[in-house]
Amino acid sequence: MKQSGFWNQFIALCTPNTPEEHLLYLQQRHIDPIISGTTHVDLRYSFETLYKDYDIKRIRVDSGGTLNGILLKQGLVNEISIIISPHLIGGNPLSTICDTTSINTEQTPIQLNLIHFQQLDKSYTWLR
Repeated sequence: MKQSGFWNQFIALCTPNTPEEHLLYLQQRHIDPIISGTTHVDLRYSFETLYKDYDIKRIRVDSGGTLNGILLKQGLVNEISIIISPHLIGGNPLSTICDTTSINTEQTPIQLNLIHFQQLDKSYTWLR
C-alpha cells in the first residue's frame, strides 16, 4: 500500500476502453481500478462503488470547470469549498469554477446556501 500524507490507497477510475498496458501498470503498483461507463467513466457508479466497496464517504475533488460542471449536472456535489484570493489574474480564455456547457442553463440555477465563512490570514476568504 502506498503512503502519501493523508492518503493510504490509490484507486483509478477507468473505462472498458482503458488500454491493457495501463491496467497492468496500475496492477504492478497495487492501484485498484474501478471500471465503468463506455467512452467516459460513469461517475455515479464509480462513487457508489467507492462507498460500497471501500467505505469511502467523502470525496474531495480539486478540479477545473469541466469536471466540476459534470459533477454538478449529475447531482454528485453536496458541498462546494472555495477560497477567494485577493489577487486578480486574467487571460484568455479564463478558467471558471464551473463550465456552464456541462449544465443545462435553461434549468433553474443551482441554489447554494452559505454554511461556513472564515477569514484566513487577513486576506483570503473561505466559503463553503
